[in-house]
Amino acid sequence: MKDPDIWLCTTCYQCYERCPRDVRPTDVIMELRNYATKLGNISPNHRAVVGYLKNYGHAVPINDEVKKRRVELGLEELPPTAFKFKQEGDDRDLKNIEKHMFDLPPVKEEKKEEEEEV
Repeated sequence: MKDPDIWLCTTCYQCYERCPRDVRPTDVIMELRNYATKLGNISPNHRAVVGYLKNYGHAVPINDEVKKRRVELGLEELPPTAFKFKQEGDDRDLKNIEKHMFDLPPVKEEKKEEEEEV
């Protein structure tokens, strides 16, 4: 559960779709990540994404430049993400979800190799 390789998967599902034996590697990786996260082992990048989702309602913060480009393209300034609902003040359900979805354990402190050998 400490192997950083479980965080390298981009969840593109190509392995899932191409596997001749109907193995579902993406599902396995997601379960491994969930379990590792419960143990406090989550990649810093994934932890950051959870923070963005919690704070902005979107995995990528929507800054003024993004808003401007969206309007230029004829789109609403904010996409229909949790961020939009938070801005509109309709976040009752979001607060409920937030209790469970964003409750990450603290970062695990790595033990020194010397301590593990003893």
